[in-house]
Amino acid sequence: MSQNTEYMYRTRWSTNKFLAMLCLLTIPGLNIILLFYWAFFQDTSNTRRYFSRALLIWLGIMLFLVLTYNIINYYIGFEDFLILPQDVQDLAVELQ
Repeated sequence: MSQNTEYMYRTRWSTNKFLAMLCLLTIPGLNIILLFYWAFFQDTSNTRRYFSRALLIWLGIMLFLVLTYNIINYYIGFEDFLILPQDVQDLAVELQ
């Protein structure tokens, strides 16, 4: 490993670098590509690599929870148990 790449892996990140990375991650479509690139290719710093891997794990957990909720909602019908805004309005009219 050359001295320049060793320096790249050991440097600490400033707040500006994190903000720039988060701004890039707000672009739809590009964010997933960048996360996979930063997480699994060797030419990125360790800080970016670990942050990207952690964010991919977090997104995977959230995707699993959303899909599980939607499947349960489709087959069981949780909407029967939820108070929706229209239900609240109908209840308010009945109480008057």
